[in-house]
Amino acid sequence: MQQNSSFKDLIQPSNITEKNKEEVEIQARQKSDGIYFNEPVDVINLENIYLSFKNPDGTSKIVFENFSLNIHDFVDKPQFISLMGQSGCGKSTILNLIAGLLKPDKGGIKIYGKEIKENQSVPMIFQNYSSFPWRNVYENVALPLEIQRIPKKEVREKTMEILKVVGLEEHALKYPNKLSGGQQQRVAIARSLNCDSKILLLDEATSGLDIKMKRDIQDMLVELCYNHPEIDRTFINVGHNIEENVYMSERIYILTANPCSIYKIVDIDFDKRTSDTRKTAKFHDYVDEIDTIMNEVCR
Repeated sequence: MQQNSSFKDLIQPSNITEKNKEEVEIQARQKSDGIYFNEPVDVINLENIYLSFKNPDGTSKIVFENFSLNIHDFVDKPQFISLMGQSGCGKSTILNLIAGLLKPDKGGIKIYGKEIKENQSVPMIFQNYSSFPWRNVYENVALPLEIQRIPKKEVREKTMEILKVVGLEEHALKYPNKLSGGQQQRVAIARSLNCDSKILLLDEATSGLDIKMKRDIQDMLVELCYNHPEIDRTFINVGHNIEENVYMSERIYILTANPCSIYKIVDIDFDKRTSDTRKTAKFHDYVDEIDTIMNEVCR
């Protein structure tokens, strides 16, 4: 999330006179979403996207037609967004567009108000493990900083800090083949947090894990998003697991297919998220609500 401008900056006396202070504050509040104030620039804007693919028989399948999606940025606050919908509706394609791996036929993509560039990349975590087998955990996580030619001392400080946050500090010298699946995903997430990006994309990142590892990664992502404000990322997740998405997300976009459109947006509000959140009546009410909506879009 952007640090150079925020709602708090707008109302500082050095930037604004007393005469129009109230007017600016009112405008900022009108732009707010829920109880949080929006930053002046959104995280993501997909604007009137058109995209089609060729089928094997030569016909075209329209995935997006005048599709728009705006994800707001909140002042000094991470957020976790999930995209759901039936298989083939375009969820992962949205991530690929944001990551710069795919270009639309028509339409615009903005990240923090700027058109996405060809050499711009947003880190994405896939269900397949993506560590470099010839590099140990520390070297894998440090790689983005090394590419940026950050001084070695700073690389070590930042990397060890991230490893501690994701619970891999004691495994820093191990190689990927000595790690469990859940630990390998932690390496991928830690490496992505060392990238120069305020967005982290997750494409079914836990789907290849067993139930215990899956929950461990869910708990870690919740910890990163909701209990480490200094990380200050927007997490955008694609997944089919309703319970997982309810547990991790503040907002769930449910999509329909042919072509893709936003069917419904559900805001998820828990006072505090812990592993015990999954046992609460409120959690199961949200799960039932999402399940009902998914049955509507998948029938």
